[in-house]
Amino acid sequence: MISNAKSRQEIFSYLERIIPDLIFLDVLLEKDDGREICNELKSIPAYRHIPVILMSGNPEKLSAYKTFLADDFMEKPFNMETILSKARKYLGIRKS
Repeated sequence: MISNAKSRQEIFSYLERIIPDLIFLDVLLEKDDGREICNELKSIPAYRHIPVILMSGNPEKLSAYKTFLADDFMEKPFNMETILSKARKYLGIRKS
């Protein structure tokens, strides 16, 4: 299942109901910084295990992704193969 959220509030509301296997998190959300949300997610034991991949069209915003405890990053624009490759890597799925 794939879901999307536009704000910190929507993300945490979603996480109260469902724990995802992987999160692709844009650095720029409506009123929030995805890097700070990632840092917050990784500080909560119930969510720490979820791989978080930060995304941005600004490479400077991704350069310190480890500082925000993200597992990986993707620079925009990206193609479907990039998304699938990252998903396979973090979900342990082999390419067939």
